[in-house]
Parts: sequence; structure tokens; C-alpha cells
Amino acid sequence: MGPPLVSGLSAVPDPTPSRTPSRIRTPWWFRLIRALLNLSLLSLLGLQLFALFILSSDKHLRLPAFAQQALEKRLQEQGLSVRFSSLEVSPSGSLLVLDPKVYLTGTTEPVVEAEYFFAEPDWLTLLWSRRLSFSDVHFGNATFYCPPENSPTGARESIISQFGAGLTSQGNHWWRLAYLSGNFLNVQLRTEGNFVLPPDLAQSLAPRPAETPLPTPSALSLAERYRKWAREMLDLKPEFLLVKNPIVQVQVSGENSGVNKVGIFASADSARPPVPGLALEHPWIQLDASWDGSALRAQGPARAWAKSILYTQTENGSGPREVVTGGPAWARLQLAEGKTGIFSGRPMRATLYALSAQFGDFPLDSMEVDADLRSWPRFPFSTTLLHGKDWLKLSGQANFADQSDALVWLGGTFAARANTGIDTLLTATHAQLPARLSTLKFDESLGLEGTAVITANGELQSADLNSHTGGVHFERIDLDSVRARAHLSRDESGGLVVQVNRAVFDNRTWQVTGSYVQNLRTDDFVLHVNGDIEPRVLEPYFAEWWQEVWKFVVPGGQWPQADAVYAGNWQGPEEQDSIWAYAQIAHARARGVPMDDISVRVEQRPEILAVYDIRGQATGGGQLQGAMLWMMKPPYAHLYEERIIFDSTLPLAAVGAIGGPEAGRAVRPLESALPAAIHLDQRTGGLANPQPNVTATKVHAEFTSPLRAYQVPLDSAVVDVTAYDGFTDIPHLEFGLAGGHADANATIATMGDGDDELRFRVLLQNAKHPDFLSALEQFSVNENTPSEAPADNAKTEKNSGSMLGDSLHPGLFDLSLGGQLFTAQPASFTATGKARLHDAQLGQLQLLGGLSRLLADTKIPLGDFALNAASSDVQIAQQYLRLPNLVVTGPSARIVAAGTYNFSGRDLNFNALIFPVGEWDSGLAKAIAGIINPFSNTVTLKLHGKIDKPEWDLSMNPLRVFENRSVVGPAIPGIPAKADNSPELPALPPAPPLPDLPPSTGKK
Repeated sequence: MGPPLVSGLSAVPDPTPSRTPSRIRTPWWFRLIRALLNLSLLSLLGLQLFALFILSSDKHLRLPAFAQQALEKRLQEQGLSVRFSSLEVSPSGSLLVLDPKVYLTGTTEPVVEAEYFFAEPDWLTLLWSRRLSFSDVHFGNATFYCPPENSPTGARESIISQFGAGLTSQGNHWWRLAYLSGNFLNVQLRTEGNFVLPPDLAQSLAPRPAETPLPTPSALSLAERYRKWAREMLDLKPEFLLVKNPIVQVQVSGENSGVNKVGIFASADSARPPVPGLALEHPWIQLDASWDGSALRAQGPARAWAKSILYTQTENGSGPREVVTGGPAWARLQLAEGKTGIFSGRPMRATLYALSAQFGDFPLDSMEVDADLRSWPRFPFSTTLLHGKDWLKLSGQANFADQSDALVWLGGTFAARANTGIDTLLTATHAQLPARLSTLKFDESLGLEGTAVITANGELQSADLNSHTGGVHFERIDLDSVRARAHLSRDESGGLVVQVNRAVFDNRTWQVTGSYVQNLRTDDFVLHVNGDIEPRVLEPYFAEWWQEVWKFVVPGGQWPQADAVYAGNWQGPEEQDSIWAYAQIAHARARGVPMDDISVRVEQRPEILAVYDIRGQATGGGQLQGAMLWMMKPPYAHLYEERIIFDSTLPLAAVGAIGGPEAGRAVRPLESALPAAIHLDQRTGGLANPQPNVTATKVHAEFTSPLRAYQVPLDSAVVDVTAYDGFTDIPHLEFGLAGGHADANATIATMGDGDDELRFRVLLQNAKHPDFLSALEQFSVNENTPSEAPADNAKTEKNSGSMLGDSLHPGLFDLSLGGQLFTAQPASFTATGKARLHDAQLGQLQLLGGLSRLLADTKIPLGDFALNAASSDVQIAQQYLRLPNLVVTGPSARIVAAGTYNFSGRDLNFNALIFPVGEWDSGLAKAIAGIINPFSNTVTLKLHGKIDKPEWDLSMNPLRVFENRSVVGPAIPGIPAKADNSPELPALPPAPPLPDLPPSTGKK
């Protein structure tokens, strides 16, 4: 439409009254002329009254054909081809065009159609400057089309429909827009108000002098411009169709400064912005702007509102999934100015606030988003999400590719701060705690702070996270605070890996630091902890073997310093987890034994748990080194084998305590001033044991210093012991006794009530016979009742003339026994075997201590006997030693004896025959012996009484001259006897055979 032209003011005669002339009679012709003039004025007044009547009735007059053609020609010169059914002009000069149609050059169908066009032309401007302009314009039901040759469908398509407008000039460049309405594509547009043409625009549109040529664009140029505009508008149709029932209301208000204020309010039933998957329900937007004639500029931020917001994503193989829902929501948009105003530039900033929102199935109480759009399609933003007491503040930059059909996500970097409960975090992330962590509880919310990198495919590439919280409780674990620093990244296979580089767990009495790694795709994890930790804290993580470890090791006043690695899979069974641990425990107790320091190294695999290195330093001396093993079998629900292996230099009592009841029984009879080197191997259950839960204990001990066994002093000992289910096997026992060397083996069977049956075989060689007799007198099965000290040989024996011989040259004593003993019944000691004495220097018979002293005090002149060897069978029962066939020999003499000796009462009861020349074998000596010996056979020596106060009797029986040279000893009291007075003993282990003596020491 053209601008209005301001008409000039018409000249009006000055109404000043003239001076009154003198009365002069006028000529007739003058009066005639005056009469005609008055008549003319009256006629003109009538015409004016008629014209006023015509004007007041607003009757239009159809223009003649030549005038219509002239107007069409003038419009054609303006670049338009216009057709209309009629053109009428009112007497006031207004134009009414009915059914106008506008054609572009080169098209056969009109691009604009309307019911009518009414205008008040400025005729003076049209005649004077040949420029068409209007002071009042009205459109009625106009439609604008895109020509078919420019339409993508090949048919004429409507762009603007039902367009109507009423525009009135109010003078001095002011206009009143009474109404402007229509449908732009699918948008209903409503505009009204007053506006003023800005000075620059008014000047450019002002009437030009007649001599100034007016540039006239060609029809081809106008047609091309319209076609381009129409196609551009039609290309927007798919985007406009994303908005349902949009309505745009515009209020215009001009100001004296020449700037017009524009208020824009747009609303719709629903809208789908260009972001795929985003939908708005009942949105509206309000914008205040100003128009200065060249550009439309925003006055403050735009304000928007939506009843609800919905964002969905379509996944492969499934329908759309709701990601975000919320509302009502408010937005604040700070718009940028483009070259031609706000509609050619992008928003600079946007702030969105939603009263409620929901991410998937997770509800939010409110959501606030602040976005910086100046670097679009890079998208810096910050957001705050609230859920009850929990909150999340997220900021970062999202990157898009702004393609013609859609936005393409390119990834971004983000930073976050949050304070949230663990339940909220798990619900929001659709995660679940592993079943074994179901009892995990938090007293406070988690404090989180971190950064993340998201890839173009929407996956988390990497992240760094710091977290902290207050009290945490799990099983019997109570923590006052937890702090952690984590990093997330992708491994080579694309799985997400979380690395907790440092974590601190605080308790009032202990603190642990550590690290943690988990593959979130496979759920494999590794936990490393270090610190002083209460052992029971670890019980929920470990299997039944853990209690066994702490039954063995009891910490003292300080918790162990532990360094542990725990690896496994959260979805797998606990029994398949692996553990490596090192613990340093000060002032601990190993099964009750005080230790200055204990260190343990632990490894657990699915089938085995190994405390593979235990080192301890006992209080007061001694060391402990070993291992503890627990073997498991599928489904790893229980242990099937437990094994303890130790090397120890601890005191014997400590070894017994550490090794358990089996080891305790093995070492109970032993006493040693210095610790022995002991190797203990204890196995419970397993393939080596025929029954489950039965313990087998093997002990190898080496005593390099003097010790006592059942109160008997030993020089040294090496022993192998195997204890199994109440049965103890000692397959090998070496020990030194009285200067000799002994080999033995034994078994111990538990009979109940603390009564054990000991069955043994022993071979002693080359012992010094005085020392052996002294040691034998100290034998006691009750280790708590020390035996009487042996008598001082210096006071009771004659060193030079005694039958025990010279103490400086003792004989060598050999003993072979097989026997049994019930340890709770000392009198049950029963044995049989052989004894032998050789290489002795005996002046008198010195075999049985007090017995020898008794013989030394007899009146029989045998003190110069040269005796050097003795032998006899041995029978022991009821604390009696019975020698049934004792033979003492020398180079010249021989003694044959039989009798008993009582250990508890120290009583003697022997019968003996003495053959002074029994061993002579020279010609003359042998003849003399043949005469003397039969008479010696008739004299029997009886020894009885106490060993320290013996009594003797002599008896003669001449009838024995021709009898066998032997005597029969008494039977053991309380034991059934055979015909020869030998005791009826139970079946005993056979005594080992005595080896033959070397030829140099054997009997001649």
C-alpha cells in the first residue's frame, strides 16, 4: 500500500471589514450583473447541497471503461497485472474494486484474489506526481497463492487466506490499523493498533517533484521477487504444520519519537519444535519489540509458557520412549538482532523453568535450564534439578550439527554437582545394588561433583567424580564418613570402566584407604584397601574360613594394619571371588599364645583360600612361620579341606596350643628348656582323610638340646607324629638317652575320659648303663608330678669296688622293648623285650643300682670278679621289672639270676647263682671249673627288701649238684603267671631284635 499524502491548506480571504462608502446610486447594468451573480451563487449552492447529499449517501459510480483501462495500464506500469469485475468511485473520491485478481507476468492463474479492495486515493498526489497512494485502505477476504510453476506439488497453493485489513491515515505520518487478520499457512494472525511512519521511511516515501523521475520496477522483476518469496514461505509449511492451531496477536503502538512499540503474543494447542522428539502442549510466547522502519528489535527477553513438555526417543525395534515430561513450564529467551531484526537472528540465551518434570519414570519437583545460544550449534548450558531434598546442578556444552532436516547430536562435555540420597540415585539411573549389598544404608545424602564427556552416539566416554557422605552401615560395618575420587573410561572392547583412584573409609577407631576398579559391562571388580581395620568388619565379604582365621589370630589392643585386594564379579557367587591380603598385627595372640608381632598374607581363589605366609614373633622368644589353607569344591557352599602348616621354634606349650588338641597330646609328655624346631602339618577333611571334618595332624620335631619325655631326661630327639581322629601314630622317633641312641615307633589311641593307650617299640643302643638306670628311676606318665631326683651315686656307690664298676668306665647298655601304657593309669605300663650290657668294667654285679649295692655288701668273696657283660629278657607290668634269665659274664666268672624290681616301692626280689670260674676255658682251669661249678649250683643267693636297704639270704640244696644251672624268679604280683612264673601279658607290639655286637665287643 502506498503512503498517505498530506494535502495543503487552501487560502482563505481575510475577513477584515471595509470602510462604509457614501451612498451613490448604482447603474442598472451593475445591478443586473449583481443579480446574475447572485443567481449563479444560488445555483452553485444548490449544486453543493446536491453534492453534499450525494456524498452523504456514499453512492458509488461505476467508472467508464476507458478509466478502468487507464487504471489497469497504470498498475501494469507498476509491475502488476490486475483484473477485477468492476471499479466504482464514490462522489467522495473513494475507490471500490470488486473481485480483484492479481497476476504475475508469465503466469495464467492469479496469485492474489479478494472479494473487494476499498481505498481512499490521494488524487492530488496521483495527478501531480503520478504516484498512487492512499489515505484509507481496506481488504476483504484476500488470498495469496504460490504460482503452480513454483509450487513443489505443481499446483497453485495458498499461502495467506482470509486476509482482511483496515488502514486509515490520521495525518502527519500517523496511521490507525483498525484490524488486520488472516491465516498465514496455518497461523491465525490478528493485528491492530496505531503506528507512525518513522521519519526516514516517511521521507523516502514522500511525494517527489514532478521533474524527479520515479524509478519503476519491471513486471518481470516484481514477479520474480514474489515467486521467490512465495516458495520460501511454502517451504516453511512442514515446520508450521508442527504447530496445531497457532494464533498470533500483534498490538502496535506508535510513539512521537517515530518508533513503534510492537507487542506479539503467539499461542497454540500444541507444538513440535525442530528438535526431534520434543512436543509442547498449549504453549504461548510473548515478545515486546520496537520498529524503527528498518528493523524489528526486541525490547527485553521473550517470555514463553507451556502447559506440558514431552521429549521422546525412538529406539531401534521399538516405539517412542518418553524421556522427559514436565509442566507447566516457563521460559525466558534473550533474542539476538540480525541484519534485519530479531526474526533474522537466533536467540542469545534461553532460561527454562518447569514446575514439575519427569525423566522417564523419575519425577522432579522442578527443573531450571539456562542455555547460551550465541555459539549455536554449540550449546553451553546449566541446569538445576530438584527432587525432594535432593538436587543436581549440571552445566556444560552440548554440540549439534544444524542440518536442514534435523539437529544431529555431536556430543558434549558436562560438569555436575549433586546432593542426593542413594535411593534417588539408583532410581534415576535405573540401577540396582548387587544382592549382597542389599543391607547397605546411608545416614546422609551423597555429595557428588564431577565432569563427563558424552560421545556423538550418546554414550559416556569418560568422567571424573568426587563423592562424600556421612554415616554408612553394611552388615557389621559402621563408617562415620566415606570419601572417594573416581574416573570412568572405556576399555578396548567399549565397556565402561569405573576407577576409584582413592577412597577413604573412616570409623571412630580405624581408618582405611583404598581404590576400586569395576567394568560396568561385565561387573568384574577389584577392590584394594589399606589401613588399620577391625577384623570383624570383613566378615560379610568372606566365607566361613574368615572366622577360622580369627579363631587362630586374635588381635591385641590395636587393629591390624591390612593391605588387601578383593576381586570378583558382582553378579557371580561370593565363593568365586578372589582375595589377596597382607596384615600386620601387633601384640596379638595365636590361639592364646602371646605374640609380639604377627604378619599374614592371604589369597583366596574360587577353590582355595590360603593364608600362605604367617610369621610371628612370640613374646619371650621363638618364631612361628607357616600357612593355613582352606579348599572348597563346587558349588563352593562349604569347605571340604582345611590345612595348617607351621614351622616353629616356639616353646612346646605354645606349639601344643597352636596345633590344637592333637598337637597338644603329642607334645604334652615333653619338656625342653630350649625350643625345638617343629614342623606341623594339620589337615581337616579332604581327600587325605577318609571322613569329613576329621583332623589329621603331622608333627616333625627336632630337639637339639636336652629334654625330658615322661620325666625321663633325653639328650636329643627327632620325632614324627601323625594324629588322626583320636589316633596318634609316631612312625619314627630318634632320641639320645644316657649317652646312647634310640630308635622307636609308637601309636596312641584315645580311649575316652582323657585315657590314651600308648603302644610302642623301642631299641636303645650303647647307653651308659649307670645313667640309664638313673633315668629309668625318673620315669612318670604324669607330667604334672615331677619324679624324685635320683640318689647321688657318690654317696651310695663305691667308685672303686662297687659291682657297678668304675663310673669312669661305664658299660654300654642295649635295650629292646615292645609295650603299652594307658596314660591315665601309670601302673598300666606293660612291656617285654631284651636288655644287654657290654664293654663294662665290673668288679661286682652292678646292673640294677640298689641291687648291685646289696650284692656288694654280701660276705661272699666275689669282689674280684672280672665281669664285663650281661643280658636278659625283660618283662614289665604293674610297675614291676622282671628279669627272668639274667646272665652276667666275664672272662672267668658267670652269674645266673632271676627276679623282680618294683619301681614304685623300690623293692627287690631276686634269686641268683654264682659261678666263680664259670667262664674258664683253659685246660687246667676248665677242669677245676668242672669240679667247682656243680657245687656253686647248690648255693642260691636270695636278695629282697628295699633297693637302698637290701636283705640277703643264702640257701643250699645239695640235690642241685646234678640239676640245670638256672634259677626261677618270682612272678609279678597281681598278674596271672605261667608255669615258669612269667606273666600272662596282653598282646604287645613285638620288641625290635637286638643287633649282633661287633666281634671286638662280643662274648667270646
